Amino acid sequence: MRTKSFCSLFAVLLVLSSLSSPAVAQDAEREFPEINRIIPDFRNFRSVSDQFVLGNVQLRAGMDYNPALVDQSVRTLYQSGQFEFVEVRVEQAAAGKVDVVFEITSKYTIEKIRYNGNNAFWDTAGRI
Repeated sequence: MRTKSFCSLFAVLLVLSSLSSPAVAQDAEREFPEINRIIPDFRNFRSVSDQFVLGNVQLRAGMDYNPALVDQSVRTLYQSGQFEFVEVRVEQAAAGKVDVVFEITSKYTIEKIRYNGNNAFWDTAGRI
C-alpha cells in the first residue's frame, strides 16, 4: 500500500517537474520595463487630439511594456480611420523605464467642395 502511494506521488512529482521546462523559465525571465509615458507624435498635421489617440491605446503609464498590447493599439488606431500610418518606437527613460512614442501620419479628409462661378446649372434642390 505504501509502495503504491509512493509510486503515485513520485509520478505526480515527475509530471510537475517536466512542466517547469526551459520554455516556462524563459517566460519568467522575460520581463518588460515599466512605461513612463505614452507620447503621440504627429508627423504631418494634427487631425485629432492627443486624448483621441490615448483613448485608442491600450497601454498606460505605470504598466509594464507589452508587445501584444502595442500591436492591438496600432490595429485600433488604424481601424479608427483617422490615420494613414502608425509606427511605435520605444525610448529609454529615467530609472529603467521606457517612453512609448506613437508616430502618427493623419489621413487627409475632404471637408467641403465649393464651386465658384457656375450660375447656369442647378440640381433639383436648387444647389449646384
